[in-house]
Amino acid sequence: MHRYLGEPIIMWEVLLYTYILFMTFSLGASILEVASDLELPGNGPLWHSLRSGCIPEEFRRNLSCNMGHLIGRMMQPSPPARPTTDDILQCPFIKMVGLLIRIRTHSVNKSSVFI
Repeated sequence: MHRYLGEPIIMWEVLLYTYILFMTFSLGASILEVASDLELPGNGPLWHSLRSGCIPEEFRRNLSCNMGHLIGRMMQPSPPARPTTDDILQCPFIKMVGLLIRIRTHSVNKSSVFI
């Protein structure tokens, strides 16, 4: 397929893929902050520690093993080492959350018929 595409389009695909991998780190950091109920630092030693792939125990304390592992992978210092969007969506933990959301949405929609 790429033999028929011009170089600007191919470069755009590479840039988009790279952007998604960078955003994976941000999403992992956001999930870590919400799940741990601790505020992530804006600078300083802990900031550097998180960006080097070291998540302190105080942030992992209340996370399940699966969630902690997923967040750790998402916050890898090297973007190519981070999971893809498909990898994240295939994670059993994420699938379970999606199922719970669908069940809840279905229950809310079903109950609103009787209001």
